[in-house]
Amino acid sequence: MKKIKLTTIIIILIAFFTSCKKETVKIIEPKDFTSTNMKMDYYGKTLEYTVKYSPSTNKIKVEGKDANTVIEIHKKHPNAVALIKDFNNFILFNDNKDYYYHVFNENKSTARITNVNSNIVSACGPIQTTTKFYKDLNYTGTLMISEYTSISCSPTQGFYLRQPCNDGTSNSCPQFYISSHGIKNNWVGNSANDELTSFTVQHSLDPGTWIGSMKVTLYQDANLGGSAISFTFPYSSYVQGVSNLTNYKINTLLKKWNDRMSSYEIFY
Repeated sequence: MKKIKLTTIIIILIAFFTSCKKETVKIIEPKDFTSTNMKMDYYGKTLEYTVKYSPSTNKIKVEGKDANTVIEIHKKHPNAVALIKDFNNFILFNDNKDYYYHVFNENKSTARITNVNSNIVSACGPIQTTTKFYKDLNYTGTLMISEYTSISCSPTQGFYLRQPCNDGTSNSCPQFYISSHGIKNNWVGNSANDELTSFTVQHSLDPGTWIGSMKVTLYQDANLGGSAISFTFPYSSYVQGVSNLTNYKINTLLKKWNDRMSSYEIFY
């Protein structure tokens, strides 16, 4: 009889502590998770997943049908570049050479690149752009960097890129060099390093005056290294911008970046 009572007490205690543990987990679990459904275009394949992020704890969860595949891609390619299409859609490239190849062939012939040191900008005009990087969200706080670029005044920047082989495979052939007007900043400086949260882009001409666009690519590390995120700014309005870089970087690169940016490039 005593053994039965003792067994009953043990069962009750186990049930009690199990219940308390569950309650504790519920209390600790962050309540400010925000969910964002994402679509990644990865070399012609569309991958879908959901990112859950808690600003208070800086925790991130990746869920959905293609979540494991997306996580493995990022593990395999630490220098990946995410080219933003909109808040929920982007194109991911294994590195910036593949990214350059895509960018410099947008809206152009699909013919292979054969010219070395070719300048893709054939006409120079009074196109001027001011890019301003801010310390805080929504273009507030200290103005950390103000960058001026012009299609007529800025020097040409060199880009090394690889192209697919013309042999019916997905292999990459030798790298080629191409140039475009713009600027590369290999180091933002001690005061601005890992401090930039939002930025604006202001064009000088009336919207629609020039058919083209400008790319702003932000790298995690110095010397254009590490993973990166890139934005396109067409000449469709005077002022455009990104009010919160953190969300974009978390949703596309699955990294808990908070103001982490050490170098960048801006080019037409």
